[in-house]
Amino acid sequence: MIDVHFIMQGKGGVGKTTAAAMLGQFLKEHDPETVCIDVDPVNSSFSDFKALDAHTLEIEKEGAIDQRAFDELIEQIVSIDHPFVIDSGASTFLPLTQYLTDGPTFDILRQYKRRPVFHTIITGGPGQLHTMQGLSTLLDSLPEDADIVLWINEYHGFGKVVDKDGQEDWQNIKIIADNQSRFRAIIVLPKLNEQTHGADMRAMLTAGLTFKEVGPKHGFKIMAQARLNDIWKTLEKELSNVLWES
Repeated sequence: MIDVHFIMQGKGGVGKTTAAAMLGQFLKEHDPETVCIDVDPVNSSFSDFKALDAHTLEIEKEGAIDQRAFDELIEQIVSIDHPFVIDSGASTFLPLTQYLTDGPTFDILRQYKRRPVFHTIITGGPGQLHTMQGLSTLLDSLPEDADIVLWINEYHGFGKVVDKDGQEDWQNIKIIADNQSRFRAIIVLPKLNEQTHGADMRAMLTAGLTFKEVGPKHGFKIMAQARLNDIWKTLEKELSNVLWES
């Protein structure tokens, strides 16, 4: 089976592209022919990571999402024998969810030995409720045996993800605890020191660079390189849980 990774969340600005970029560079280390596709019609920032060679798929028609445009995406998925990473935008979330679940899409993917993996993100702070609603929509819409990867994003400065009692314990959140068996992996992007690791990470992402590209050529000196290398080593361990044998 070949994995097809969809990054999906109905709230914008919560780190979907960050997750897609990290996943893309990790998978390309295992298969350099991994295909990256940007289907965000509003903010195609995944394409900014030149090393990932992300292709943009136009899915808007007369200012609205054209679900038939996703047919072209499926054609590519079944015709290329390598993993895919697909970064979708907030405006794409519901149309893409409906397209994938309303019709023969899953049967077609299984027929061609493609295994869809759905990644979604929960953040802390004001966006937590909205992102949890996105997770709930996916859990309700997808088949029980669908592979889901949950990202806990505390890096972006939104604050810690908390449970109903306000405790910093995301494992105690009911929707997560009740659906543990449905998650292929849970990846945590931790809060970083804003003056050191966090500043380096932000500079790297803003420049559209992968961890491997970081170096003096792009203004990253020895200590910044060392800190980013530490971050990547930790992330690689987390991301290794996403890989499943065929």
